[in-house]
Amino acid sequence: MARHVARGMYHPALFAPTSPRHPHCEVLPNRSVPPKASTASLITSRRVCAATPRTLACSSLAWHPRSVQDAGCRVKKQILSSLKTEQETLEALLQKIREKRRLIAAFVSRLEPTGARLTNLSIVCGAVATALTAGPAIGGKTFTNVLGPAGSNASWRILCGAASVFSLIAAIATSLYKSHDIATRISKAQACDAKLDGLQTRLELGQMPNKEAAKKYEECLPEIAFIASANPLGRRPSLEAVSGGISEPKPDQLVGRKFSCSGWVKGLGPGLNLWLAVELNGRIWPKESPIYVEDDGSWEKNVFEQGASGDFSLSLFAADTRGNKHVRAWLDAGDKLGTYPELRRTPGMIRLDNVNVRLSA
Repeated sequence: MARHVARGMYHPALFAPTSPRHPHCEVLPNRSVPPKASTASLITSRRVCAATPRTLACSSLAWHPRSVQDAGCRVKKQILSSLKTEQETLEALLQKIREKRRLIAAFVSRLEPTGARLTNLSIVCGAVATALTAGPAIGGKTFTNVLGPAGSNASWRILCGAASVFSLIAAIATSLYKSHDIATRISKAQACDAKLDGLQTRLELGQMPNKEAAKKYEECLPEIAFIASANPLGRRPSLEAVSGGISEPKPDQLVGRKFSCSGWVKGLGPGLNLWLAVELNGRIWPKESPIYVEDDGSWEKNVFEQGASGDFSLSLFAADTRGNKHVRAWLDAGDKLGTYPELRRTPGMIRLDNVNVRLSA
């Protein structure tokens, strides 16, 4: 025993013969003793407790269970931090995909009617020009006399002039359609939108790693390089153009700790986000993540409220880049501290709507 104490291997809780055994413990031979130890020392016991997730074994250097707990906490924090980073990356990538799909939808909805109008104009004007030039050949003098007295050149001038005008309009419409490559651009935009739709679905279902999805997203961008950004001059999107409201819950409605909230928004450009927040006396507590807005401007979000009691206000905010960074920094600080102090109104955020609700007991 003296040799084991000298080697720093002795721990009272493990070697004391009179220490009570846990009903779920078993005694196992210690295989960490050096080969030169005596036979008696080889049967020194270590306790393996099945009732707890930890297994404490005797080694050449004794350590306290507290260090195991601290190490476990550090590992847990690292895992949670990594998971949080992955989740933030996923949300940012999904937001980019949604914004790009929104730009594609706006581009197609604007260009498709233009292409249809140019095509129809070219067809109609070409047909009219053909009819005007073919009329005299089919109708003869009877047709030309309708436009002027017999033997005069007025009817021919009218026919030739009208046919030339309609032919010119048809040629211009066809040239505009081909020069802007409308058909090809619409086809590429729709194909890219289909790819992004599949990519978004796989990300939302967790069937693709973030790195692979980001690579796929970058591969789609050259295909739609002709679609300009909604903010080509780098101007900051204006919050003043945004309008929105809360449709559910209704004012003074009784809600539980978990309830569904829905509404609408207009003028929400790229770089702008919607946030729901509990508001009391000018102080706000934003919810965990921004609101996802559908293509038609509608939105819906489940709200979990654990801090408020009694009556409180639910507010809808629009935030630009500055406001988004401020809210995310506040959420990150709250995650680290375990508490979320009130947040004052900040630059880059405007309140769009507000409803007072009552919390059920």
